[in-house]
Amino acid sequence: MNYIEQYYEEITSGRVVVSKKVRSVYAHLVYNLQHPGEFHFNEKKANHAIDFIEMFCHLSKGKTGGKLIVLELWQKALISAIFGFVDKDNLRQYREVLLLVGRKNGKSALDSAISLYMLIADNESAPEVYSAATQLLQSKIVWTETVRMIKKSPELRKYLKCRVADIYCALNEGI
Repeated sequence: MNYIEQYYEEITSGRVVVSKKVRSVYAHLVYNLQHPGEFHFNEKKANHAIDFIEMFCHLSKGKTGGKLIVLELWQKALISAIFGFVDKDNLRQYREVLLLVGRKNGKSALDSAISLYMLIADNESAPEVYSAATQLLQSKIVWTETVRMIKKSPELRKYLKCRVADIYCALNEGI
């Protein structure tokens, strides 16, 4: 059972309480797992992103600062959905994601970790990763979190250079 199915099982059993919209989204994802069409689920691709985040991305603040990220089930299910559904050419089905999460639930850390994965390990030539927000201060929070993650990871520091206005990836010429 993959993370999407595990999370949906938690939802349907009542152990996890979510909105009707989230329940509907995961019901749709599970249906797509069981009835692949143009897009199919590639568990290896989904787990590649999860493994990267849990192996190379460190938390930067609070009591857990400096420790590797340990993703919660809902985060693994989300990342699985983003990176796991692909077509025959391995192009992702989901290219835009709107994530609404309450304050103090690790949005910036998750965004930074996903951004680093897309910059260095998504097998794209010269990737460009952007983080947008309605206010400069909000964008700066994610930028600062990403820079801190790089500084805390010797593996990421080897390939990523933090500059004034961007982060450069020597492996694939990404920014």
